[in-house]
Amino acid sequence: MKKIIFTISFLAFIFASNAQITELPNGNVGIATPTPSALLEIRQKEDPNTDRALLITEPNNSQKIYLHLADNASGEYGYFHLGGNTNLRGNGVHSSFDGALGIGTPNPGALLEIKQKEDPNTDRGLLISEPNNSQKIFLHLADNASGEYGYFHLGGNTNLRGNGVHSSFDGAVGIGVTNPGAWKLAVNGKIRAKEISVETGWADFVFDKDYDLPTLKEVENHIKKNGHLKDIPSAKEVAKNGIFLGEMNTKLLQKIEELTLYTIQQQKEISNQQKNIQDQEQEIIHLKNQNEELKSLSQRLNKVEKLLKINN
Repeated sequence: MKKIIFTISFLAFIFASNAQITELPNGNVGIATPTPSALLEIRQKEDPNTDRALLITEPNNSQKIYLHLADNASGEYGYFHLGGNTNLRGNGVHSSFDGALGIGTPNPGALLEIKQKEDPNTDRGLLISEPNNSQKIFLHLADNASGEYGYFHLGGNTNLRGNGVHSSFDGAVGIGVTNPGAWKLAVNGKIRAKEISVETGWADFVFDKDYDLPTLKEVENHIKKNGHLKDIPSAKEVAKNGIFLGEMNTKLLQKIEELTLYTIQQQKEISNQQKNIQDQEQEIIHLKNQNEELKSLSQRLNKVEKLLKINN
């Protein structure tokens, strides 16, 4: 970097011998312009064959560094050319480097490595802030020795932590959507999880003594009229508005508990019917026995009548 600054300063010195240099009272310096609008402004000649405001070359012109002017009319971006494919472009999107880029280190171990100074008072590898330091974005370095996790801080409580467990956001989070709306988390796609905990009310009220359990006839009439169970949304409503998992699980549990009460009632009725059937069976057996006795008695009477007729 020092070599580049020296080269640029040397170029300015050479350029001064062939071009007008203006220094204003406010400290602005102009090369080939009498009214510099910045601390240093270089105004090239009206030449349609070049758009390079600054050019540094070797004697044989085999290696060069230059600043390419931006053509605002055509929407072209300026760039800083360092030779080969090493360009820094002004669109904020594309920058190409043949090798690795190191900040704070002469031997970067990746395409981009930022190494901070040995300072125990800071652990931020990258910091972006406003002039008054009221808003900032920074990367917090991880302390491997103490098992601390690094995190990406975006202001407020918006942090992405490297342990894969905790991420906090003050606002809404959208995955696959540009506007989460009123939802804290909006996902356009499928979600897979091992376990989800939902904190909501529960349907134990079904077992209260004063709970008004609908009759099965009322349930049947509601199904015939609406095509779905009472308190359960229709298929059209679900397709339009979706469902709340906690609320829906509560309603489903309510229906299961109601079904349990119906089953208990039916079991009681079945038990009573079985008792009645058993009583009736015993009565039938008793009647059969009485009938057999009557038959036997009738037969004996017939015999007695026959004997009496013979004797007379």
